Formats: sequence, structure tokens, C-alpha cells
Amino acid sequence: MLIFLPSLMTNLFSLILERFIITREGAERITALMESGDYEPVINGIRRVKRKFGNYSLSDLLHYVYKKFPDMTVESEIKEKVLRGR
Repeated sequence: MLIFLPSLMTNLFSLILERFIITREGAERITALMESGDYEPVINGIRRVKRKFGNYSLSDLLHYVYKKFPDMTVESEIKEKVLRGR
């Protein structure tokens, strides 16, 4: 899982990423939850999002979000850089 911290996004092209991995216990718990069927709609939603956006670079994903949801970007500190990068 990659986590993007807003404070690090002031310079899009020197973004620092932290990588987290799931523990064996966590993987076992997720497997049990998935097999229970209780979360099937959520899992299917995650799969749809991953299928659509999983191959996007961070730059492509930001550009998509900024173009699709401009009202949500009014206080962005990187908006001009994201949109200019195209």
C-alpha cells in the first residue's frame, strides 16, 4: 500500500513515498474476510477502481482528478503544476 502525505506534495516531481507491507496476520485476516462474502460489494468496487486506474502514474492520476473534479481543487497548492504538466 502506498500512502501519499499532503505535506509532501508541494513539489510533485520530488514526492517522497513511504511503502507499507501487510503482516502475515493481516493477510490471513483479509483472506478470511474476503472468503466470508460479507464484503463482496466492497471488493468488487475496489477491483473496478484498480482495473480503471491501476496503471496510471501519479501524474496521470492527479491530472484526471484535477480535470474531473475541479471544485475539489480550489485550495490546491500544486494545481497549476499538475495541469501545466500536460
